[in-house]
Amino acid sequence: MTAGPVRRAAAAARARAEWSACDLGVAEDQTHARAAAQIKIFALPQNQDMAAEAVFGLVGVLLGSVSTSVVAVYQVQLAGRREREARDHERAEASRARRNAFQRESITALQDAAADMIKAVYDEQDRQLERMDSTSDWPARQWETPTAVGWSDAEIRLQVARARVFDSDLRALAHETRAVARELVWAPTLDKAKQSNLRLDELYERFNERVAQALQRLD
Repeated sequence: MTAGPVRRAAAAARARAEWSACDLGVAEDQTHARAAAQIKIFALPQNQDMAAEAVFGLVGVLLGSVSTSVVAVYQVQLAGRREREARDHERAEASRARRNAFQRESITALQDAAADMIKAVYDEQDRQLERMDSTSDWPARQWETPTAVGWSDAEIRLQVARARVFDSDLRALAHETRAVARELVWAPTLDKAKQSNLRLDELYERFNERVAQALQRLD
C-alpha cells in the first residue's frame, strides 16, 4: 500500500471520529436541554404554589389588620357611647335630686304656712267666742274689724309656697283649705262658723295626708 491511500484512510477515520464527536455533543446538548425543560416543568407548579401561598398569606394579614382595626374602632365607639350614657345618667340624677330638694322645701314651707294659718283662724275663733259670752251675740266680722293675728303673714306664705309646688292635688287642697278658713273667719253666724269649722278640720287632715304622700315620692 502506498502512502497516498494510507493518508486518505487516516483522514477519513479522523473525519468520522470528528463527526461522531459532534453527534455525541449534540446528543448531550439535547439531553441537557430536555432535562432542563423537565426541571422547569416540575419547578413551575412548585413556584406557583409558593406564589399562591404568599398571596393567601398577604390576604390573611390584610384581613387580620382590617378586622383588628374594625374591632378597635368599635371598642372606641362603644366606650364613648357608654361614657356619654354615664354622663347623661349623672346629669339626670343630679337634676332629679335638685328637683326633689326644691319640692321637699316647697312642700314643707306650704305645710308650715297652712299650720300657721289654721292657728290664726282658731285663735280668732276663740276671741269671737269670748266676746259672744259677754254680749250673747255672735261678733260677725266687719270690714273695719282688725285682721286676725298672724293671718296675713300665714296667708301670704301659703300662697307663695303653693305656687312652687308641682303636685296639683296638693295645690288644690291648699287653695280649698285657705278658702274655708276665710269662710270661718268671716262667718256671719255661729251656725255658719260651726259648719266651716267641721269642713276646715276635714280639709286640713286631707291636706296633711297629701303632704305625707308627696314627700314619700321624693325619697
